Amino acid sequence: MVIFLRKMLLRCLVILTCIASLEIPASSFTTGCSGLFLLDNTSQKIAYRNCYITDSVEVANSIIWASYQKDNGKIIWKDDWRLSLTRSEKIASIGVASDFKYISLETIVSGTPWISTATSLHDSKKNYELGIGIGYGEPTILHAKWTPEEGNDILPEIKGDLQSHILQKNIFGKATFYDNEIGINASIFASDPFNPEKKYYLRDSTNTLVLEGTLAHHFADSKLLAKYLYVDIDSKIYAISKHDGDQKRFLYLPIETTLHSVLVQWQNEFIDLHAIYANFSFKIDDDGERFHETLAPNRALEQSLLQTLSFSFLQKTFRVEAEISGNIIVPGIYYTITSKSSRIQPRIGFDAFYMDGNLDIQRKSETTKFITKDTEIENFLWELKSFGSIAGLGLKIVLWNSPTLKKALSIEWNASQIIPFSVDLEKRNFKNQGESTETQSSTNAKAIRNGFYTDLGLTLQF
Repeated sequence: MVIFLRKMLLRCLVILTCIASLEIPASSFTTGCSGLFLLDNTSQKIAYRNCYITDSVEVANSIIWASYQKDNGKIIWKDDWRLSLTRSEKIASIGVASDFKYISLETIVSGTPWISTATSLHDSKKNYELGIGIGYGEPTILHAKWTPEEGNDILPEIKGDLQSHILQKNIFGKATFYDNEIGINASIFASDPFNPEKKYYLRDSTNTLVLEGTLAHHFADSKLLAKYLYVDIDSKIYAISKHDGDQKRFLYLPIETTLHSVLVQWQNEFIDLHAIYANFSFKIDDDGERFHETLAPNRALEQSLLQTLSFSFLQKTFRVEAEISGNIIVPGIYYTITSKSSRIQPRIGFDAFYMDGNLDIQRKSETTKFITKDTEIENFLWELKSFGSIAGLGLKIVLWNSPTLKKALSIEWNASQIIPFSVDLEKRNFKNQGESTETQSSTNAKAIRNGFYTDLGLTLQF
């Protein structure tokens, strides 16, 4: 695969060298950074940062672009144990897209590694288009670190990477008639396990279906858009330990996830009026089969250490069944103050949101003692309802603009903050027929730490 990617990169560089000798009528350079700080408290943390540089050149009927970006994401969950999921990648990519009278071609090569290509057929005015695409890669999806409960000096800290062989196939189409536009896109992603020579690692077998549909109408100076998105993910995730040639599975997660989302939007040069509805579900099943335990910590230990532990501890395993479902509604409006001659273009907006969700978890702790088995069952039922607003600000400053020369330089900044008016969380815990109920109501939000997003970018056209 590496040799194949090198050959593709060399071919792209040859194309770039040949095109560089031609007259270059247009070029574009963009750079920027963004950050999402969704959650930050003593037990959970969700954050993501991204910086990028992109340069593109347009020659005749082709566009050649190259980019470099750095991603840094983190999810931390603490509940006796500490689970950390991180993604820190530096990605370089190069792409070539060409439009001819009846056919369009595109190829993208990335250092993840990843390569994809797409071909579409269309009429001379591109009013009707139908295409197919395929992609393949071996990206590292995330890095995981599991730290056992505080004071436990038996179980080690476990670090592992999730890397997959991913094959993508998609078909897409578009039709434009009488100021109307219809678009469809169907994509299938299939991953095969990747087995590195490491002490601990994660592997997955995942099938994902993504369906998108778009319907738009263009008025004289505005556009009305409706978009539907459906995502279905069927995944099995394993954690594997290797010691002295002995391979064991100590974590097993069969996950089913679905998402339905609808967007309706009307916008013109000044106003962006929109509404979003999303419904999601997340499910983990337990089939009761042997070696299909959700977590068996003893299998992560070396054989020499297992021999020193008590029999009861060796046989302790955990089985989890979980189901999460919820709905989100987000209507909003944004207004941009602009004109053809204005160099400072402020943007202000407001979204309202309502969300509700349910979490149902059953956790079984099983301990085998000789010929008997002790089972402790815990059930967690959580119900969440929340509503509030999302305040948004933006500012675009045009530092230089020459329409006759088709040259421009601008800086753009955007920021959004989630402001919850009400967060009602009811927790009901059952343990061996006992019940405890806890109700929490909160409206406190830590600005810049919870629900905050910002980005800053620079664009140069010449």
